[in-house]
Amino acid sequence: RRAVRRRTAVRDRACAQHKIKVDVINMSYGEATAFPARGRFHKLAEELLFEHDVVFVSSAGNSGPALFTAGAPGATEPTIIGIGAYVSDAMMRAQYSLDENVKGADTYTWSSRGPSSDGGPGPCVCAPGGAITCVPRWTLSKLQLMNGTSMSSPNAAGCIAVAFSVSAQRGARVPGTVVRRALESSASRIAGVDPFAQGCGLLQVPALVDALDFYAAEEDARYFYTVSVEESGGRGILVSSADVLSDTDVTRNVSVQLKCARDIDANVHYAIEKRIFLTCDEDWVHAPRSLQLMRGGRVFPVRVSVAALEHGVHSTVIRLQDANTRRLVCLVPVTVLVAENSPRTTSPEAAPRALSWESEIALAPHGIERHFLRIPASAFAMDIHLRVLGEHRDSAQSRILSVHCVQRDFARHFSAGELHLRWRATGAAEIFRRHAVTPGRLIEVTMANVFVPPLLLTTISERTRGRRHAHRVHDGTCSPLLWTSWDSAPHSLLHRNTQVEAAC
Repeated sequence: RRAVRRRTAVRDRACAQHKIKVDVINMSYGEATAFPARGRFHKLAEELLFEHDVVFVSSAGNSGPALFTAGAPGATEPTIIGIGAYVSDAMMRAQYSLDENVKGADTYTWSSRGPSSDGGPGPCVCAPGGAITCVPRWTLSKLQLMNGTSMSSPNAAGCIAVAFSVSAQRGARVPGTVVRRALESSASRIAGVDPFAQGCGLLQVPALVDALDFYAAEEDARYFYTVSVEESGGRGILVSSADVLSDTDVTRNVSVQLKCARDIDANVHYAIEKRIFLTCDEDWVHAPRSLQLMRGGRVFPVRVSVAALEHGVHSTVIRLQDANTRRLVCLVPVTVLVAENSPRTTSPEAAPRALSWESEIALAPHGIERHFLRIPASAFAMDIHLRVLGEHRDSAQSRILSVHCVQRDFARHFSAGELHLRWRATGAAEIFRRHAVTPGRLIEVTMANVFVPPLLLTTISERTRGRRHAHRVHDGTCSPLLWTSWDSAPHSLLHRNTQVEAAC
């Protein structure tokens, strides 16, 4: 009932903004979704953009650091500009009073990451996500330290409004349909920063003004380019080693279509014709070098060489650029997930019946490390046991570690099956958790060090016996994750745990 009231309120407020002739709307809220780019609000946002040039800017979410945590509607709607949260080294020192050397500009570890569940890019760009700012009077405080993508989103909305004002002073009317193109082409990519969190980079107002003026003068200014993959219906190419063979190539057909307002003259439709160059920085993605794009759109094949990739996450974009101006038309995101234990078959029965994975992880300040593993075919639970190693065990300084496990599953949003811990590790601290998982699917295990000194972690292996899952620690072993079967029936539980112990 509460969700229904919220959706109704969002719809009513969006309609009210149109009535008072608003150009830019900021929405600092969001939630997880299993069905991106669908629903009543999706259609409403399209109508307001195409028919009334109303630009929606929204927070990407604060559910990181794992991938696939982009929130709706900000990072899951093509017509809404999703904003990630950026933090500079100066912000770290001034706002968080850090007295140690930090590595420089970055995105917050909790800023939601793309891609979205349909392969979409997630956040479009990023903006400063923290400030010591004014707060309501009822807090009895004049200023307060605030952070979140709810801070970066209004920052970006204000920057876009400033760019609109500059264009208006120059006598130009900027259609809302060109804003995403202008942002993607003018943002400044931050070297060494997670591409899933920063999108196309940090928003730059002067470059955005120039890009808006250029795109507003183009013949296709009132058109919005959409990308979809015909096999999945998603907004990007997403390949997982749990779904395809790890030693084969994957081919996907990508469709580029043009959407526009209903009042566009037929002669304008007739005149639309662009010669497009396609470029990609990675040699494991193979796409045509050029294509001719007309009003009816085009479909072209993209081949991804999965066999050439090591385990982990690999991402890139295919840039579609105007052959005459070399300006960006649209982007096709490509993401490949390769598990560290990828088998040569996609059959769930072929996955290992038990798995013990071990790793020693050293996390620098603000560092993030990801691991992708395939769940065994008969496993229903995952055990995690972490401890601090080395000289850090004797330190009395407190450290904050974010442990985030997300399993991408069809027709289910990420928060339905996630494990997200914020662990304050002090000295010889240890932590143990058991988490339910889906057999045969890929899971991401992400660890992040949040504004703290370097941290060295390992885990202790354990085995389960009996119905009450008593845990026994074995000295000298080092195994961060051990999957065991989990069933409600006592005889089935004991039988499957026997298989797991035999396989270890």
